[in-house]
Amino acid sequence: MPLSTVTCLIFSFKCQRSINWLHGLGSLTKLYLDNNDISKIENLSHLATLKLLDLSFNKIKSIGGLETLTNLEDLSLYHNEIEKITGLDTLQKITSFSLGKNRIRRLEDVIPLRRLRNLHVLTLDGNPLATDPEYRIYVISHLRDLTYFDHRYVDRAAQVVAARDQYQDDMTDLKQKEAEEDLLIKAAEEHATRQALYKDANLLGCDTLFERMISEDVEYPKLSQVPGLLASMDEYKEKYVTATEEIIGTILAEYKKKHVEIEFWQFTTNALLDVRDKESREYARRITKIKKKILAEVRLNSSTADKKLALLREDNDRTREKLLELEMFTFGEVHLMAQASLLMEQFSLGELEVDSDEGRMLLRDKDMILNAIQASHDARTLKIDSLEDQRLRGEEEMQKAMNIRFRQEENKRNRERIEEIDFLHQTTIDEITDLLGNLEVGNVWSTFELMF
Repeated sequence: MPLSTVTCLIFSFKCQRSINWLHGLGSLTKLYLDNNDISKIENLSHLATLKLLDLSFNKIKSIGGLETLTNLEDLSLYHNEIEKITGLDTLQKITSFSLGKNRIRRLEDVIPLRRLRNLHVLTLDGNPLATDPEYRIYVISHLRDLTYFDHRYVDRAAQVVAARDQYQDDMTDLKQKEAEEDLLIKAAEEHATRQALYKDANLLGCDTLFERMISEDVEYPKLSQVPGLLASMDEYKEKYVTATEEIIGTILAEYKKKHVEIEFWQFTTNALLDVRDKESREYARRITKIKKKILAEVRLNSSTADKKLALLREDNDRTREKLLELEMFTFGEVHLMAQASLLMEQFSLGELEVDSDEGRMLLRDKDMILNAIQASHDARTLKIDSLEDQRLRGEEEMQKAMNIRFRQEENKRNRERIEEIDFLHQTTIDEITDLLGNLEVGNVWSTFELMF
């Protein structure tokens, strides 16, 4: 059984000290590693399909290494050595979490669990914080939707309302803080999404180019010492930002247009391959049908075997040639379409009071200030040109990578089809050879029987 098809693995009571042997098990949905000597959660990032993970009764000291397990629903870290609740923010599908018998000491330490919006079953008993008289009412008041807490049903109509009334002020402050955090998280996610889009469209750095030009301009601090010289900088920045947004918008529109074209090209290619594959299957079915008919006739009447099998060999050879011809024709068509896809349009960006000695010196020396302005201008122009070159290189590399991928996919498909054609052809030859051998043996026995 291939490792890639395994969905459940039980490795309990195996004296394991580390997790470093799960390579190739990317389809796991349930993993039991309880009752071992594991001290660190690691090497699980590839198990993206995991829904249940049992790491109870180990020696784990901190929660980490679970960030990519976004499909996890049931997590047990019961009876370990954990002191802080961290590293769970991405696990938004968790409904059941067992963290009893650890070393969590303060009631406030459960607050990170509020991030788990689907958490309904929670176990914390056996931790030092469970000895606090306010333990149960505190946890129930701060965690929204618990149904079972420490193996006991949570009566929402009574316990939850009473608990939240008792901690009403704390909850108000906490909700306000969380709302602010949610805004920051949302802004960070939007920024990450935008940057990922800019990366795909070869626009990375375009939205921050102005700030980088200023921060990296060695002449800017010197020029800023002259009052009024850079007074128009705000207006310049506003115009620059407006122009940049227009450029980015234009390029993103072209980027989306290009992806629509690629999707259409792939759709057209797949449609062509479907037609050619259908033709190939018809030829394969035809020769298979003829082969079955002739072989059945020969087995019933061997007197015409040589003639009929010779015809079958000829038909088999013609079918192979036709299938190879059809495959080469298809390969040529797809190759031309891949070449044509590279012709898609490439887009591209193209009253004075002087307080400082440096400022007074600049005003006395006309050449110096003009040279500083020119150097500043050249530096910014170079920065823009550099970013444009970077974009063009990125676009060329993306087009090249796409072309290579298309070629590799078609070459792979072409090899597989030729192997299938040769297999079909050789199978027919082998069956003919076997039948002829059987007929010869049968003739020998018939002659032997006549002699006696």
